[in-house]
Amino acid sequence: MSKKHRPSPSPPDPHASAVQAEDRARTHPEDDEELLIEAAGEWEAAGAPDQALAICDRLLSRSCANAPLVEALRIGILWDTGRETEAREAAERLRATHPHNAETWHAVAEVFEAGGDLPTAAQWFTAGITHVLGASPYPDAVRRAGADAEDLFIGRHRVRRRLGLPHDDWDAIADTLHPAPLEESATPTPPPADLAARIAALHTHQPVMIPYWPEPEFTELLRRHPDLAGVLGTDHATHRHRVELRLRALHAESTSPLGVTSTTASAYESFMATRPDASPDAFNPDPDIARAVPWPPHRNEPCWCGSGLKYKKCCGDLPNAPLKCEPSLHVDD
Repeated sequence: MSKKHRPSPSPPDPHASAVQAEDRARTHPEDDEELLIEAAGEWEAAGAPDQALAICDRLLSRSCANAPLVEALRIGILWDTGRETEAREAAERLRATHPHNAETWHAVAEVFEAGGDLPTAAQWFTAGITHVLGASPYPDAVRRAGADAEDLFIGRHRVRRRLGLPHDDWDAIADTLHPAPLEESATPTPPPADLAARIAALHTHQPVMIPYWPEPEFTELLRRHPDLAGVLGTDHATHRHRVELRLRALHAESTSPLGVTSTTASAYESFMATRPDASPDAFNPDPDIARAVPWPPHRNEPCWCGSGLKYKKCCGDLPNAPLKCEPSLHVDD
């Protein structure tokens, strides 16, 4: 779709985004299909599934170039509104058409994953790979196929780990595609005490929390401790960027549940006052002060950073972000 028709930035209010997308569809009929798909997604996010389903039905009733993707969106809306049987029946019909679009397979697989049906999600991720790349894909072919194909491998690997399935050749490909940058793989080996904490977390599956300072607290923290800019970043966008990188790297390293804890400048100072010899990266916020948000959110859920945007349009869009990727703050796990 021509980018000149897209708002920049997207309004954080999904109702406003839906209305805006429908308005643009009327004024730019050459792009109306993609704009209406966008509007349907925003109506669902705005808590108006009937409007979203009406758009999907309208698109599917005519010649629709993206019919499989629209059907995948419709399946997600049906599931999210408690119409699970209809969603499963629609998914079976869609699967029988053998779509060759990676995004379609990924979208339906995520519906089942978010709904807790991990075996079916794994089946959809696997079937998507074979339909898009054949039965014997190799890493270079996956990369050439693009980000949507890569997401199938990453999603399949994620679900298989949650199911406790053994690592296979396709999981090994997923390891090579993980979005954590090279800088993360070069992170120094943690000290023995931290390594022991990591091992304990792996065995007990205790949540691993990463601290995050919302913008006002981040500004105040750097005002009080300007030396922390080298650890956290010189601006808030870089800080968010580094937190997301750290979460992705930890996700690749272990099966422990992850979360983000919003914290304050005062919490940092209180913690460091009790451990004057500790390095800044030892900070772990008091759970009574910090508010934990599970990570990763579903791509259509609000981003963990509190921007109000969907995760897929905010920190989840990390590969397309303009900031330089650098290692994030490391915390005791």
